[in-house]
Amino acid sequence: MRDVVQNALCKIEDMVKNKQEKLKNVLSAEPARKTTLCIVKQHLKNAFNNESEEIKAEVLAAVEEMKEMKYAKIEEAKKHTEHCDKDIYISKISTILTQFFEELHEMTN
Repeated sequence: MRDVVQNALCKIEDMVKNKQEKLKNVLSAEPARKTTLCIVKQHLKNAFNNESEEIKAEVLAAVEEMKEMKYAKIEEAKKHTEHCDKDIYISKISTILTQFFEELHEMTN
């Protein structure tokens, strides 16, 4: 099933790169990260809509499988971190805020 998802992603990779190149010359274009994410979402949606029902079902099944794996990992982590120390969270806050303000700075110059 992951092969189906990988194939879908490979199909749109060139389209995204071409659109990015075109947008580099547009002065009114939004910041690169936001634009790239929008382009990828648009092409993924179009590629998914153009696939057969069988492929759509396989992709949705793969997505559900990935979600279940993610939730299982989260639940497992919760079991091991029931007695977490507040210092761990405090140390992570500085990293998160640093990343946030760096991205905000990039977006607003």
